[in-house]
Amino acid sequence: MGIRPPGRDPADVNTVIVNGRSVLVDGVIPDAPDMKAMAGRLQKAGERMWANMGSGDWAGRGVEALSPQSYPVWDAE
Repeated sequence: MGIRPPGRDPADVNTVIVNGRSVLVDGVIPDAPDMKAMAGRLQKAGERMWANMGSGDWAGRGVEALSPQSYPVWDAE
């Protein structure tokens, strides 16, 4: 990114209005999804998929054999 001139830091922006619609208010995107709720739904979907992975494998291997984790488990809280 490099060095930004004074007044060019995105943190300086508090409110953005586009075509009469507020897209940033007090530094927050009003219509942004709840990331914790989204992560929870994604986790549940993954767990449903992982539970059934072995049924589609020719050797009946489970999720750990087919797709071992590369990173430590992430805790959303």
